Amino acid sequence: MAGTKDATSKNLTMIKQDIRKTQKIMAIYKVGVFQTVITYFAKPLFVINEEYRLPMASYFPWNIETSTNFLFTYVLQVVLITSAALLNTSIDVCFAIFCTIVSTELRVLKNNLMNMDYSPLNRNVKIELRGKNVDSSSSGKLSVSSPVAENHDSENNLDLDSANEILLLDDQQVNVAVVGEDGKPNDTIVAKVIDIEVSNNDLMEKTKKLDEKLNFILVRWNNLEIAGSTATKNAVADFSKLPTLPLSSKKYHQLTIGVSVCVFDLPH
Repeated sequence: MAGTKDATSKNLTMIKQDIRKTQKIMAIYKVGVFQTVITYFAKPLFVINEEYRLPMASYFPWNIETSTNFLFTYVLQVVLITSAALLNTSIDVCFAIFCTIVSTELRVLKNNLMNMDYSPLNRNVKIELRGKNVDSSSSGKLSVSSPVAENHDSENNLDLDSANEILLLDDQQVNVAVVGEDGKPNDTIVAKVIDIEVSNNDLMEKTKKLDEKLNFILVRWNNLEIAGSTATKNAVADFSKLPTLPLSSKKYHQLTIGVSVCVFDLPH
């Protein structure tokens, strides 16, 4: 009789152990399934379309790529919950940890969404004015007339020795006049911004609409020079070989189209 009780007790113990193992496996399996679903559906929320530059997991103190940030978050969650399951923690505790982490991420996301600037990049384009190629007959000044963006006067004198940036909004244009020593403008270059988008083909097509008086175009992406071409009187800069624009971990990607003024070679 005693032997039967011992055998029954041993069998019950083994059954309980098997149940615990099954619970661990199911907990890990469920975590994997739920985490995959969260990853699939939540990732686009952090990216917010390519026009809005909200990086994933921007609350991390270090500056690394968006995909790496999200991968780190994913791995961290899986490790924490799997560890809890392997340590014989109940399934309820495992999912409590999971829900806490996810709710924290969603709270951070909500705060970021509420505080972010919703101005898309293609309506906030900078024109960079450079005077590297201006010859000695120039006084080293650019006279810029309106319309220009907010926080700029209708007319400004810009030092040609340094790069100057003027913020242009959609469908605005800036007239850049090179002023000679006699105080008279040598010529005027007009660069009209036509809703330039951060897309290889769109950028190539829409830069063709820039005014033909544009002498030299320099394209920078996050301060990295990616294209530059000279335009003649009847042609515009060729961006057909423009490489794929790289993403970065910055909150807002910066596209700059620069105008290099060349006094001695202006088209007439």
